[in-house]
Amino acid sequence: LDPDDQHLVPYTLLNFGSYETVETEFLKTVAQPGWSVLDIGANCGWYSLVLARKSPEITVHAFEPIPSTCLLLQRNIKLNDLNNVRVHEIGISDKPGTLDFLYTRSCSGATSLKQAGQPGMTERVRCDVTTIDDFCHARNISPQLLKCDIEGAELLALKGGERTIGDAKPIILLELLRKWSTRFGYHPNDAFALLDGMGYDAYTVGFGVLHACPEVTEDTVETNFIFLHRDAHRGVIDAWRPSI
Repeated sequence: LDPDDQHLVPYTLLNFGSYETVETEFLKTVAQPGWSVLDIGANCGWYSLVLARKSPEITVHAFEPIPSTCLLLQRNIKLNDLNNVRVHEIGISDKPGTLDFLYTRSCSGATSLKQAGQPGMTERVRCDVTTIDDFCHARNISPQLLKCDIEGAELLALKGGERTIGDAKPIILLELLRKWSTRFGYHPNDAFALLDGMGYDAYTVGFGVLHACPEVTEDTVETNFIFLHRDAHRGVIDAWRPSI
């Protein structure tokens, strides 16, 4: 951990004993040896480490554009002696290029392309970005799992990955916060609609089961959503369906 970055996962683990437990357990349960995983917005590596430790035959591609955060990610991978995590110091968006990210050392997890109340003093860090489609096409990757938590730019990442998502039909975990998406000019339901058109339904997970979530309303308290393809993931949907 970075002692100046008190919002990192290690601090949450030390203070509360867990971090995104239900989402973590769901991904650990469904991920299988041989899978390719895209961890977009890897930060210090929680999901990358958890999934890579499950099986040496799972390959995780971890994306973290901020150099100092990426260095922390690489250190955590080395500390855990993992050889199946590939680190990419690059961001993901709807088109390739170079963008200015707003970064604050006291809360690296709030790094974004937009200002949305990040604590402390922010600095602009210029980073390269690519798209899911370009990245996967160049490396012949067909991902089975995609996790994306990039502080409001999730819809941009999806739009830059429509071909890959349509072909590979990965399980998708998205963080969607209204305060972040508003800064990018969309509502979380726009991401729901995009994926619905590709054959996906949205769920939240709790108490060991999936709960259908057709839309985000003012009463929605969840911010992490699992998207499963109606046909490709029928087995997962049935296995995690609430008992009657």
